[in-house]
Order: sequence, then C-alpha cells, then structure tokens
Amino acid sequence: MTDFSLRTTPTWLDGIYLALVGVPDLWVVLDAGRCVAELMVESGLESHAWRQRLMRMDGEDRLFVTDAGPSRLDTGGSARMLDRLADLASRRRPGAVLVSEMTPSRIAGEDLDALAAAVSKATGAPARPIEHLSLTRDWLDAIGAALVALARALPDAACTGDRDTVGVIGHLFDRDEADCRADVRELTRLVESLGVEVSSVWTAGEPVARLASAGASRHLLALPYGGTAARAVAARSGARVLDVPLPVGLEGTTAWLRSVGAWLGRDAEAGRAAEEGLREVVPPIGPLVPRAIAGRRIGVVSDPALA
Repeated sequence: MTDFSLRTTPTWLDGIYLALVGVPDLWVVLDAGRCVAELMVESGLESHAWRQRLMRMDGEDRLFVTDAGPSRLDTGGSARMLDRLADLASRRRPGAVLVSEMTPSRIAGEDLDALAAAVSKATGAPARPIEHLSLTRDWLDAIGAALVALARALPDAACTGDRDTVGVIGHLFDRDEADCRADVRELTRLVESLGVEVSSVWTAGEPVARLASAGASRHLLALPYGGTAARAVAARSGARVLDVPLPVGLEGTTAWLRSVGAWLGRDAEAGRAAEEGLREVVPPIGPLVPRAIAGRRIGVVSDPALA
C-alpha cells in the first residue's frame, strides 16, 4: 500500500482530534498534561473546525486527560479522570473510547493496554489503545489508526458479513459542516447508483452504532486511508474488500464507478450511472473550460489522496 505519510504538520495528535469530529459519540483519553492537550486543541483542531469543542468542562466533553506529570510515580491524575469518566458515562455513555498518550513529553509512558482496560470498566464502552507516533508519522496515519481501533472495538455480534450491502471505510470527515456532509451524500449516491445499499460510511458524523453496520456488509470499499481498518473488519466478518481511490474529476469518477460496478457484478448499472452523470455535469461546465480553465496553471493544495 502507498505510504502517504509526510511526517510533518499537522501532527499525529491533530489526526486523533480530527477522528473525534467524524464520530459524535467517540471519546479520547490522552495520557498527558492538560495544559499541553489544551494547547494542541487550540492551535490545531479549533482553528480548523470552529464548531468543535472537545474540552468544554460542562459535561459534554469528549477529550479527557490524565493530567500526567513527568513521571508515573503519582497516579492520582488517572484515578481522578477515571472517576469523572464513570460519572459522565452514567449519564452519557460513549460508543467507544480511544486511548493514546504524548510519549515525547514523558520520561516513562503509561501502559496503554492497562489504561484502556480501566477506561472500559469505568465507561462500560469498548476502549482501544493507540500508540502515540508523533515523531515518526502524521495526522493521516493517526486517522487511519483511529479507524483501525474503531474496527477492533466493534462487538462480535456486529461482524456477520451476512447483508448484501456496501460499507465505505476511509472517508475524511474533518469538519461537521455542510460541505463535508454533502461529500458524504454524494459518495453514498455514487455507490447506490449501482443498485446497492450503503450500510455506513467511515466517517460521516454518525455514531459508533451506525459504523457497526459495516460489520454486517458483504462488501467493503476501502478509500485511501481506510485500507487497514477495512481489512480489520473483514478479518472478523468475512467481507470482501476493494481498494479504491477517491472519485475525482469526470474521468476519475467514471473509472471509479466502472471499477466498483465490475467488482460488484453490476457493469450495466455502472455504465448507466456514468452516462447519466456525464449528461448532467458536462453541459453546464463545457463553456467554462475554454474561458476559465484551458491554458491556465492550477495549484492544488490538499491531502495526498485528494491531490
């Protein structure tokens, strides 16, 4: 698989924060000092997704810290955090919890497996650890790791692979705003134009219970950053997995539809969907090409798969 990592900013932790945006009942426990976590939220997530408030202190938090110091000799911070998690979960149970850390700022790291087990006991929700890799990997790697952790958090009963539906894994839902929701609707429409039902899109601003429906799907489409997570689901459900690029541009989207259609045994439906899409899109943009696009230099600044 292609290594898209830039090992630069945005950071690994930014990716963990952005994963929270796409799943409204997902919580993150970070073994770190509160001031450091708050600083990274303010400098990263809140400047990108203005509507997100992860550390609100009003009972609606989704990001929690152990308030760890430079050593693990004092475990009081973790104990206080677990008490608070238990209290909040009694009123607002999370769908799942990711447990990570900020190792580079620490002398000795927490046992994340043990911390995840304690968090799961406190909240009653599945909790999965994610190793902190801020010195070697970037935000896209972190989002991929979060999706893998979510795949491993699905209950066994959800992973049956017995429905003739399609799950889509690897969509970047990095802001809960109208344009991102429109992307999800269009991605869903493209797949369903082939005459199949989409079980869920990872991620799309939907809760963990909705994501779990991908475990019952016989077919999984893995977008560029969701391949490992899709295979983690398929290993439990027996689903088929197809790696696909993003459907970008007229030729790219047409090829995407034909590729997915062939994989699903729906070549005729793919051909019809592609032709209908071109008939709708080409006439209005045709006059713009010679006037506004042809002969121009265009710079694209985006994540690698989209670019």
